[in-house]
Amino acid sequence: MVGLADSTSNKEALLICAAFLLLAAGFAGWSARPVLFGTPGGEFKNWREDISKDRMFAEVLEQVGGFHDQDIKENAALMQQNGRLMLCSYFLSLAGPIVSAVYYLSC
Repeated sequence: MVGLADSTSNKEALLICAAFLLLAAGFAGWSARPVLFGTPGGEFKNWREDISKDRMFAEVLEQVGGFHDQDIKENAALMQQNGRLMLCSYFLSLAGPIVSAVYYLSC
């Protein structure tokens, strides 16, 4: 779009649209970035100490359940934040052409 700005009578409208789409792409990219995500299950290396100390299974299971609850809570918050970023990206990509068209028609 910015390349087309040289051949049109209203360069500002194209630049406005390009700016909105650039912001939308930034929000979409940020929402899709690699993040730490708690996964269910325990690695065996984390159980070795419990086995060597002969801890009761119910006690260990309760501790693991607490870890899973925390991971699930953090994962839900992360997905909610990334969902909001993607929604912002969606609305920016829709608003860009509309705002630039309104600007173009008002000139």
